[in-house]
Amino acid sequence: MAGSTKTSLFLGLGGIALVAIFLWTVFLSGDPLLTSDLWQLDKSMSSEEAAAWRKKPVAYTTPKLELTPQLNPISISIAHWSRATGFPRSSRFTLEVENAEGKSVFNTELRLMQKKDEGGSDTVIFEWISDTPAINMLNDYLEVPEAGSYTFHLRPGEQQAGNHSRLQLRLRQQVIRPQWWMLIAGFPMVFIGACIFLGAGFMRMRKVLENRPGAGGKG
Repeated sequence: MAGSTKTSLFLGLGGIALVAIFLWTVFLSGDPLLTSDLWQLDKSMSSEEAAAWRKKPVAYTTPKLELTPQLNPISISIAHWSRATGFPRSSRFTLEVENAEGKSVFNTELRLMQKKDEGGSDTVIFEWISDTPAINMLNDYLEVPEAGSYTFHLRPGEQQAGNHSRLQLRLRQQVIRPQWWMLIAGFPMVFIGACIFLGAGFMRMRKVLENRPGAGGKG
């Protein structure tokens, strides 16, 4: 039984450690490089004006940054806030990074789901929720080919059904690429460890009940 307990602890703690390391590499590894607003809703606009403004590429700022290969790999994420709506919506965008000569070095399409209700709570204790954005982590990482000036373009796609009120670009430098095997192995290890622990506990309980005086009945 002691061996089963040790095995379950090893598997459970090992699985939790692998999942924790994976999540750390995805969300926290590296150092902040840039946080820049790309688009923000003008509250004076009507719903129709805001919808039309979302579809205009000129409405989006284009941050320019001096980058070097020593910063690789660079993690890219988009933080987005949304206004209240009655049902989930999404918008499509293209994120492109160009060098000083206007050559594209990174290009990807992304869909931003509206996941929060900005200002939806009237309770004071929950006001902080209205200022917490949803974060879209891009699966791709920017690899800077050579030192120079790079411009980030977020271009709106045809589908602009979302009710976003603010979009923000966030970059982290010298990140650690996530090892997916850690996540794939971590969850099964935790599950198997829990099953072994519960199974061993059940067997101990059964053995105790069998050894109780009179458990076998009268002869």
